[in-house]
Amino acid sequence: MQGVWLIYGVACSTLHFIVACVIDCASWVADWTRYRIARFVVTSIGRTAPEIAASENEDVLRDCKLYQLHFERCTQRTQRDEVELAGFTLTHYRNKTNWIVLFPSHDKLWQDELQQLIALAYETKTNVCCFNYRGAGGSSGELHSEIEAIRDGREIVEGLITKTKIAAKNIMVAGREFGGQVAALTCGALHTIGKKVHLMCEDTAPSFTQWTQRANWYGRISAALFSYFGWQLNIQPAIRQMVGDAKVLLLTRQTTATQGEIAQLKQLRPTGIIHQHREDNDDRQAAWVKTVNNIKEIFQN
Repeated sequence: MQGVWLIYGVACSTLHFIVACVIDCASWVADWTRYRIARFVVTSIGRTAPEIAASENEDVLRDCKLYQLHFERCTQRTQRDEVELAGFTLTHYRNKTNWIVLFPSHDKLWQDELQQLIALAYETKTNVCCFNYRGAGGSSGELHSEIEAIRDGREIVEGLITKTKIAAKNIMVAGREFGGQVAALTCGALHTIGKKVHLMCEDTAPSFTQWTQRANWYGRISAALFSYFGWQLNIQPAIRQMVGDAKVLLLTRQTTATQGEIAQLKQLRPTGIIHQHREDNDDRQAAWVKTVNNIKEIFQN
């Protein structure tokens, strides 16, 4: 009888060990798949921060001095898991009230956008900050889903409010393409807690499905797979929540946005829509001037 119980105990222990191994393997496969999908969505993940050559650094410092801007590298430590997000700030020597918090596109680092952001800070007379996503360009950690990107975005904005002691109405959260989707969802999360920041989205599709369809013919299939692992990026509810309480500025391009996307965005009734019809210099410059004027008007009101 004791032998039977011994065999029974060994069998139960073996079965428990096998089940635990299967669960651990399944969890590891799920985490690995989620991370690989995140790297497919946000292609800047894994990119190391490019070294800024001495000549380029001198150009940046010269431009900042010319435009009366102060450039500073900085980090934002997340309270949730103490991940270090690498970024920078551009501050005016005289005006430290209004801020633009920019989220990079899926394939960009803040280092790629620096010259354009210097021009944006100078033209709009606002301060600018930008941080790379988890695992990209010197930021630690790993990005697995849009929820993590939104939480990080919320901590960046809340950290800015705490550090500078400014009101939420003096902040505009902005981004292009994927960055615009993260910006919109971050704004939606902030509005739910009463922090009514403004929003600017450039060339941003209303949802992840529509964004992937721009890039490839199998976008709908890939979007269905990605949504299962936490990538939906539906910005429409967030913008509907914001309209009336804050300013929403949307920039679209005829060469990338479909008529259906533009119609969807118009139905959200944003504060303004700036549409670039062509990719020539004149139309690009006209869209830039309209954007700058709209940003100035938003912060003046």
